[in-house]
Amino acid sequence: MPGTRLTATHLTRRVLTTVPPRGAVIVAVAGSEALRDRSESATFTAGPERRVHMTI
Repeated sequence: MPGTRLTATHLTRRVLTTVPPRGAVIVAVAGSEALRDRSESATFTAGPERRVHMTI
C-alpha cells in the first residue's frame, strides 16, 4: 500500500474487523519497512520481511 497514511491503516482495520468472521486472519505486505512498523503499531503483527497479519 505505497503512500498509505496511518489514518487509512486505522480505517482498514475498522472495516476488516466488521466484515470477516471471528478467527479469520488478515494478511498484507507493506510497501516499506516504515509502513510495516506503522501497521504493527496499529495492532497488526509483523511477520517475515514486510508481511503483517491480524487475527480477527
